Amino acid sequence: MSAIIGQRVFTAGGNQLYLSLLKDEYIRQLSISNNWTKIGIGLLYSIGSNFDILGFDWRIGMCSYGTPPQGIYAWSTTNWIGTFIPGNGVGVFTYTAGAGAPYIAVTSGGVQTNLNIRRTGLTTTLGSAFSTTINLPTNNGATSLRRGILILQIAKGTSNYTITGSGSLSVAQAQTDFTFEQLQEATQQVTQPAIVGQTTLTALPASGQVIACSETPGILDAISIAWKHSVVPLEIYGIAVYRYY
Repeated sequence: MSAIIGQRVFTAGGNQLYLSLLKDEYIRQLSISNNWTKIGIGLLYSIGSNFDILGFDWRIGMCSYGTPPQGIYAWSTTNWIGTFIPGNGVGVFTYTAGAGAPYIAVTSGGVQTNLNIRRTGLTTTLGSAFSTTINLPTNNGATSLRRGILILQIAKGTSNYTITGSGSLSVAQAQTDFTFEQLQEATQQVTQPAIVGQTTLTALPASGQVIACSETPGILDAISIAWKHSVVPLEIYGIAVYRYY
């Protein structure tokens, strides 16, 4: 629907450009193609909201680039694997006005808040469901703007791929502004949850889950970041991709 470039001023780092997604998918082909066994995708992001959000999903993963690229939101997807938050699109992102540094709490009353997914053609395969609460930074507040970290790791296997990762998902971490240098530091750590300075990030709820996958339908040579809400934007301040092996 819409992807724009904007700019905000942060206490740490000053002017920062961002990519804003509204009901859109960002796909970027990697120079290493599918020459990886375990890869990490790191995002530096913020949620553009000061109110509760209902009914959308946020998906991060690897896909086949193709001509044209066919990501998770394509009518027919060549090959895609990753995770999505909050799961089935009906979870609630609750705006919490916390002490000058408000954040979004992903609460859903039993709805999956992190669910691994694989899609090929018109067929979607889901991993096991998890119910939990995670917290995400917003782009407003009396103290300062904040950027959060989210890291997704995918490891290839013979018939099952393993998904792990972590992020600044606790309340205190969602109220902290992280930098691109810290994103790079965290993404390069093969062991998750990553450690940034003296802060240990929070494991993704489905961390360590396996899901059936292969590259037979198409090689996994591109990253995919998809955000389905048409009113509230996802602001991306940095992307880090790291091949562990």
